[in-house]
Amino acid sequence: RLVVPEKKNSEKPRVAPESGIKKAAISAAAEIISAPAPAPAPAPALSPPIVDGSLPWHEVVPMLGLDPMTLQLANNTTLAQLGDKECELLLMGGHVSLNKKSEKNLQQALSDYYGRTLQLILTSGKADLLTPNSIASRKVEVRQQQAVSDAMSNELVKKIITEFDARIIEGSIKPID
Repeated sequence: RLVVPEKKNSEKPRVAPESGIKKAAISAAAEIISAPAPAPAPAPALSPPIVDGSLPWHEVVPMLGLDPMTLQLANNTTLAQLGDKECELLLMGGHVSLNKKSEKNLQQALSDYYGRTLQLILTSGKADLLTPNSIASRKVEVRQQQAVSDAMSNELVKKIITEFDARIIEGSIKPID
């Protein structure tokens, strides 16, 4: 037999048959696991610059077909200016381009994408630039906050916390892909 404390206000524990507790816990856990995951809340509107009237920079980068090193460079930049012969990218503060080959690859990919020969200009920018990496990080953060909020507002979770004097371990809630 297991001794299960009653609700927080009670001073005297009640004795419950072991199988009843297991069944209730397993049933509650099964309901949580099998419940359909709610759709994540839409991320707050981010306003990446659209310099030439086409796609925003964070949507252009994946279409450039870049190698990993060049992709890392592009993901830490934002499009500042696109001219007939030049493409200026602002590099997020704290990041530097250490690889001239990646710069050349990015310049070639941009020339191919925009259909004209472009000279790449990399300029150091602020640390809080809106880059593909910062947008992706923000989306992950929003999904995590939504998962925690959904779990904490779930009626079944609230009931389990109340009935079993349970607590949710910080960091244990993760969004389901």
